[in-house]
Formats: sequence, structure tokens, C-alpha cells
Amino acid sequence: MTDELVRAITSDGLYRLASASTTDLVTEAIRRHKPSPMGALALARSLTAGVLLSVAEKEFHRIGVQWVGRGPVGTIHVDVRPAGRVRGYLSHPMTMSPTLRDYVGPGAIQVIEQQESGRFTQGSLPMDTHEIDSDLGAWLRRSEQVPSRLRVFTELDEIGTPVSTAGILVQTLPGGAADVLLSDEGPIAQAVLDRSLDARLGPMDLARAALPDEQLTELGREALGFVCECSVDRVERGVSLLGPEDLQEMIEAQEEAKVRCDFCAERYVVGIDRLAVIRQTLLTSN
Repeated sequence: MTDELVRAITSDGLYRLASASTTDLVTEAIRRHKPSPMGALALARSLTAGVLLSVAEKEFHRIGVQWVGRGPVGTIHVDVRPAGRVRGYLSHPMTMSPTLRDYVGPGAIQVIEQQESGRFTQGSLPMDTHEIDSDLGAWLRRSEQVPSRLRVFTELDEIGTPVSTAGILVQTLPGGAADVLLSDEGPIAQAVLDRSLDARLGPMDLARAALPDEQLTELGREALGFVCECSVDRVERGVSLLGPEDLQEMIEAQEEAKVRCDFCAERYVVGIDRLAVIRQTLLTSN
């Protein structure tokens, strides 16, 4: 199954939904970062939650979400771009903990949005549950003032690593009953809060399972993937910021420039010959 994000609306126009299958992008993130089983679960929750959050934002260039906790994992970083490009990493991916709450620990969730114009907006709130997805749903309710339920569902293997991942976001539209959505006793909450929905379901099937009594109209689909913005060109531009003098010292010491991207764990090496070209280009441009 190809990872997809699906947008839908209930037939009565009272609720909008976003449902996503993210198994492949989560699997790719796990392959790259090689986290502990608890770290893999944290990646699954955070990457999928970030995808769902992007539906609530309009015409963004980039959305960054950070769960900054005092648990063993440190900070969880997720970056979402238009066209379903998602990436993320953990500060300490190999650390262990008995529960996700302990793994994340108390702290704050921070959301940074960059518009196409370059304008930034930023918000921060304390984490309530340390469950990653529910804290992002709480951020939507408090900062965006939109009644929201956000949940990520996972199927785990025998050691606790996600093998299937999916998620859903339900929000009220004007006229929608916020109390029905937010009440832990309401039918929508009961369907979503127990995390028992099948993570192997496609996005629309997952939405129908979460809201079995609603008629849903699909509004659009978008492919998702783990895509990083790093490249050899970006690395070389970063190396050029060292300036001609520092580059000359590296060349004389036969010291290659070695760079590792935090988001995708890709490693780059800029060799001595290439450092000389970059240095010469800087001297010529000046």
C-alpha cells in the first residue's frame, strides 16, 4: 500500500477529517535512524501526527514540530513540506524506557510554521499526556481554537517496533458539536481514543472505522513519503561559509569536510579537490 493522506467531510458538513497511512515513510525513518523499539514508536507517532497537523494549516512552505521533553529521547523533530514530503529524527534514538510517557517525559510542544513569503509563526504549549499525538491534538485545540481529536495507530512486531502505522484527525466545522467530539464518552472519541483501530487499513477505511455512523465524502488525496531536503549542493554551500582561510587550512592538513544530516542520517564527504574548487570560487567571487 502506498502512503497517502486523504481529506474528507461528513455528509452533514459538521466535521472534517484527515486520515493517513504512513507505514512506508515510518519504515524508512526507522531504517535510517536505527532507533530502539521505543524510539521507533516515537517516530511513528510524531511523523504521522505532523502529517495530520499540516492539513489544518494553509499555504505553508514548511511546518516544524518539536516535542521537547525531559525524558531519555530528548527532543523529537518533525519537518513537513507541501506535496507530502516528511522527515524527522530523535535527539537520542537508541535510548530505552518502559513507556512512551516516560520516554518523552514532561516538557513542551513547539510548532513553527513558515509561509511562502518567508514569514514565521511560532507557538508553544506544555505537554499534557507525553503521548505525542494527543499533545499535538491539544495544541490544535488551544492554539488554533479548533475542537480536534488526533490519534495515531500502530501495529507492532514482537519486539515493539511498528510494522504498520496510520492516523486520523477529526475537527469540527461551523455548527459542529464540539462537546460530542471532545467528550470522552462521545461516539467519535470512543472510536478514536482506544487506539484499537487497525493500522493496516487504508485512509478512507480507517476514517469509516473511526466514524461508523457518518457518511463521508472524500475531498482529495495526496501521496506521502520520507523525503529530505539535504543534497551535495546544500552541503557544499554550507562548507563555503567557512571562508577561504579556513578552507585553506583544511586543504593543507588534508582534512576532508564530513557532514551528517540529522533528519535523514545521510553522510556527505567533501574531498580535498572539491574544497580547493570551493575556495577558488570564493576568491574569484570576491
